[in-house]
Amino acid sequence: MSNEYYRVCTLHLPTDPDIMATMTLFREVRNDASSLIHKTGRHLSPYQAVSAYYHTLKGRFGSQLTQIAIRDAAYSYNHARNTGDWPDAPIRWDTPHVVYTVYRVDHSASFPLDGTVSLSTIAGRKRFPYTVVDGHLPTRDEPLAIRRLDLALGLGVIEAKVRVYASAAPPGQQWCIYCHECKPAAAFAPRANRPGQYQSTCRDCQRIPRPARPNPSTSFAPSSRRTSGRRAMPDASRRVFRRSRTGTCTSAMPSRSA
Repeated sequence: MSNEYYRVCTLHLPTDPDIMATMTLFREVRNDASSLIHKTGRHLSPYQAVSAYYHTLKGRFGSQLTQIAIRDAAYSYNHARNTGDWPDAPIRWDTPHVVYTVYRVDHSASFPLDGTVSLSTIAGRKRFPYTVVDGHLPTRDEPLAIRRLDLALGLGVIEAKVRVYASAAPPGQQWCIYCHECKPAAAFAPRANRPGQYQSTCRDCQRIPRPARPNPSTSFAPSSRRTSGRRAMPDASRRVFRRSRTGTCTSAMPSRSA
């Protein structure tokens, strides 16, 4: 049974030169860490990578952001190693961004009671006002916790993606990722071929109609099948799309009968 989940809340922060410089420097440190990990740290975990490369990369800004940049780069290589898709060249990030964590021992960001967000920048700790665009931040009474902020440049603003995690559910209960409520296990349908595990959405939320999402594997396919040989199709002017071996979609006209 899943005892933890998180939702994403979107905030808008005003553009600030210190945040912009911090985002650019964070990208550079992350790219430098990526080059080191690709060269000598193939089998290192994120925290082992911090121990191995922190003294090489420290000194540009705060130690917390330096460690976060190394860990995030190592997480990308861990995923590539686990999937068997190790890149031939170091992974590069082109867009300026910065990642903040909110933990008891590693709190590079925090939310004071005055309605601002406190962030570590190259100029030190600074507070910024914010506007909630999507979702809502947890109140003091909710058993929720903010653990991560991802900042990137938006249209005239700095957009922050906040991960709000729920606390562990009591025994026999779990969180619903749709309505964000903690419910007993009887409110969730069991998973097929997985004894003791339940679906992440409760039965009530599963009855709510949702808009249909296009299937990327079939969205480019024609509505009618191609015919083999020289037999003409019902609509000979229709283009037939097929996926090439390189992963791109190519088109070809159906053959016409002589």
